[in-house]
Amino acid sequence: MLLDELKVQERLRLDPPTDYILGVCREHGENCTLVFKSIMQADAVADCLRRKIIHFATEATVIGASILTANPSEYTTKLFAISGSCKHEMVENQEHLIRDASEALIKSQKKFNRCLYYIASDGDSRHRRALISIVLQHDLDACQKIYTILQPLNLFDLKCGHNGLTADFDWTHILKHPRNTVLRLTGFYVSGTYITAAVIKSHLMSTGMSSLTVDTLLAPNDKQDVVLMLRLLYAIASLTPAAPSDPPLVQSSRHSLCLLGQFYWHLLNAYLDISLSLHQQLMHLSAAAHLMLTLYNLDKGGFIPVQTYFDTMRMIKNAYFCIAKVQCDNPEGFFYLILLGTDGLEKVFDHCIEDFIST
Repeated sequence: MLLDELKVQERLRLDPPTDYILGVCREHGENCTLVFKSIMQADAVADCLRRKIIHFATEATVIGASILTANPSEYTTKLFAISGSCKHEMVENQEHLIRDASEALIKSQKKFNRCLYYIASDGDSRHRRALISIVLQHDLDACQKIYTILQPLNLFDLKCGHNGLTADFDWTHILKHPRNTVLRLTGFYVSGTYITAAVIKSHLMSTGMSSLTVDTLLAPNDKQDVVLMLRLLYAIASLTPAAPSDPPLVQSSRHSLCLLGQFYWHLLNAYLDISLSLHQQLMHLSAAAHLMLTLYNLDKGGFIPVQTYFDTMRMIKNAYFCIAKVQCDNPEGFFYLILLGTDGLEKVFDHCIEDFIST
């Protein structure tokens, strides 16, 4: 089940099949009658809007479902819930929405012998806090078939929700966070060494990269640029150890950057190297998790924000949970790591925009 937000036009709409007035936020919509029976109801809604008893929905929470299948024609995201929000929602209400949607999805798919593996988000803070209450309820039950697969893994977190339900955070969004950390004006720490964008620039230029190229990679103008993110992370991951003749300060910072580069390299290869087997991908994810645990333990928030640490660990954990579930549910089947995340939902958004433009 995939969650994301979409900006919506702030206006009212009438839904003819139900005679409901749409376009009001879910947080306060119950404070006004939204069933349209006469112009009196429409006037009442307009009056509530003027008095700020209710608000226009400024964005919509969109919920869809995808099937983890090797068949390209079957892998698509089907939307089944859209709910407007004024962005003043309490975490408890967000949790209630996600629970209702997941229970409805589970119920509707039972007749197809399908079960809900995970709930994915792009890392929205409200989603994160709501999902904690849903997917970190208790340790995995020893009666679950996947328990014998996951329990032997050292340091592995077995906290989950009902029926082994886990949370996932989109890997492309996860990979944007390290670049944003690198671009911090205040710098960051790696294994106790203070690193700034200027330090990274000097090390990248020492490998033959031009000043213009480095400035482009380190430009903070567009923190959502995936291409720049990939180029910068790969550039740091490609750094080699400093020469013995280099000053001690340069050797120290290069050692820390190489360590950071190993973390980036394992994360990037797990998702982008199409020649790897699933076993090799899991090895990369495991190495990334251990490196991140070690570096975060040394410098805490000085290394990366705690939210990034949480989201990345949940992403890696979900991959292991999903693969274990497939091993039990469909031993002869196939599984592709790239199918995880919220990419399917974003493709639906793209198609909706294209259809709107074409009409």
